[in-house]
Amino acid sequence: MFHSRAGLSLFLFARNFFLFLFSAEQVMARQPKEKNLQKKFFNVGVVGAKRTIFRLLLHRKILI
Repeated sequence: MFHSRAGLSLFLFARNFFLFLFSAEQVMARQPKEKNLQKKFFNVGVVGAKRTIFRLLLHRKILI
């Protein structure tokens, strides 16, 4: 299905990102007053995204 590991990790990243957005939305809908929680969820997502992108670049370098 996927030609390279980069393609696979990109797919997994996209899937995880959408799952994260969905779960964050669910949490916010349940607790609209908790701004800190909202911020925490967002930060976790950003850190995860950065880590995934870094890993992708690392794999690319190794593959090239």
